Amino acid sequence: MLNTGYGNSGFYNAAVNNTGIFVTGVMSSGFFNFGTGNSGLLVSGNGLSGFFKNLFG
Repeated sequence: MLNTGYGNSGFYNAAVNNTGIFVTGVMSSGFFNFGTGNSGLLVSGNGLSGFFKNLFG
């Protein structure tokens, strides 16, 4: 719902490698994302997508 694939859309995003709101990082998309290729809400990791996740893959 909030995430769609790898580094795609997170929260209020609808494209690849796009930025949403208060996004910090490279290839990050979503809401308050910090990292590379992350998408979702408050997601921290690499190429991860989800809601309040703190995983690294």
